[in-house]
Amino acid sequence: MWAIPIFGTMASIELISGMLATRSAHVARDACVMGGGLYLLVGLNLVFLGLVGSIIDPNVKTGEKIVLWLVELNLPAGPYVIFAGAVVSAVLSTVDSALLASGSILSLNVVRPVGGTLVREYPLLTTRFAVAGLGLVALVIALRPGTIHDLIMRAASFGSSDLVVVTLFGLFT
Repeated sequence: MWAIPIFGTMASIELISGMLATRSAHVARDACVMGGGLYLLVGLNLVFLGLVGSIIDPNVKTGEKIVLWLVELNLPAGPYVIFAGAVVSAVLSTVDSALLASGSILSLNVVRPVGGTLVREYPLLTTRFAVAGLGLVALVIALRPGTIHDLIMRAASFGSSDLVVVTLFGLFT
């Protein structure tokens, strides 16, 4: 259960694209270390809030709602709306990155080689259609019954498994 989120975030699209966009290996290394530290700091705060929430109210049945329940309970309306907006923004940013990367890979490696001249002449249009198609697939998956945890685990296992293999291969060869 822990391997998917740990290895999935180790080789995420955001991390790889950020490293490739830096001007030197030194900047990439420092950015990864600082980003990883910030990620741990924020993540451990959320784990702490989840543990405290279950102690404060043991009747809360689902762990997915504890943090939002604590924030709603302890913050006035304005900061609560800002917090909820930040959570939605983080989720949408991750989904956006995953769809764009997957659409680009699908377009470049699957559609263009088998497509005709029209597909090769308009690569941006091909990628846009691939992203839209994958967006519809994501919508169908998201509408299936289940918990948010199950949805995140399913998305992480599909979206990051190929990147983990390529990243480990690149690191150790």
